[in-house]
Amino acid sequence: MFQTELTPFYDHIESWITGLPGPVAEAYEAGPTGFGLYRDLTAAGIRCEVLARPKL
Repeated sequence: MFQTELTPFYDHIESWITGLPGPVAEAYEAGPTGFGLYRDLTAAGIRCEVLARPKL
């Protein structure tokens, strides 16, 4: 498992993900600003899924 502290800047997130070994798929919980990150990562060729947390 790999961990790091990320900033909210897309280029920082993309740089960290592309530095990971092997094929990488990324997922995160949907939010009001999350689709910009999705567009940035998919444009860079990184598999990305935006998920909705079910209401309990």
